[in-house]
Amino acid sequence: MVKIIAFVAAIAFVTVTANKRCEDGWIFFRESCYYMGDAELSYDDAKDACNDMGADLATLAYQEENDFIKSQLQNDNAVGVWFDYAFYDSSGDLSWNNKYSREQSFTNWPNDMEPCLVVKKHRSGRRRLLCAALSKLRHWAWGAFDCGDTTGMKYVCEGW
Repeated sequence: MVKIIAFVAAIAFVTVTANKRCEDGWIFFRESCYYMGDAELSYDDAKDACNDMGADLATLAYQEENDFIKSQLQNDNAVGVWFDYAFYDSSGDLSWNNKYSREQSFTNWPNDMEPCLVVKKHRSGRRRLLCAALSKLRHWAWGAFDCGDTTGMKYVCEGW
């Protein structure tokens, strides 16, 4: 009797998870599909690449999602991996926000210290905003990078 119940439960599990399929090259986790981009792109180009695939940069809005993405990066050669969290200028106020223009309750800054030096001056004199990425140098904790950086910068997309 126990074997039959386990068999039925296994079939139900396969049926439920089979209803949510990801495209080839994408990985399913919880309610989303994730794509680990291999190209070295700037933050804006990474956002465009995700949008071109009908997805967005991943938000990493909770601990389990962050840990899942980190687990996918353990053998990656990237310096950093972009996700959707940048220092935006909204009505004169600068703050870290995601695409929903709201601050996240979950963050993974090293030692729980959000970067305070968030705006760099480019040699042309223009302000350059910083964007968050998972940083290999920080064991995949979050780091603040120049949004225009491309060297070693990959990205993670999230689609539904």
